[in-house]
Amino acid sequence: MGGANIAPKSCLGIVEAAEAQNWQLVRERWKPLEPIMSLIWQGDYVQSVYAAAKITGYDAGKPRRPLRALPAKNMLALRMALGDLATREAA
Repeated sequence: MGGANIAPKSCLGIVEAAEAQNWQLVRERWKPLEPIMSLIWQGDYVQSVYAAAKITGYDAGKPRRPLRALPAKNMLALRMALGDLATREAA
């Protein structure tokens, strides 16, 4: 899942909880990711992943051609969907 590049620590926590079959913890750990994952699937997936990864501290550069960077008009919605995810990933 390309979206894991946005929050690899959070996604790893989900995998670990699933391996332990702790489904309540899986749901808890998925909750902060759900808004951003839902948003990126609505369109401009690759561009959104690159932009969000940069915001959360996992900058991967720019999307390859023929894609361009996420339009500035979409950045506000992206930042709102991310919420405090950058802070969670830095911890």
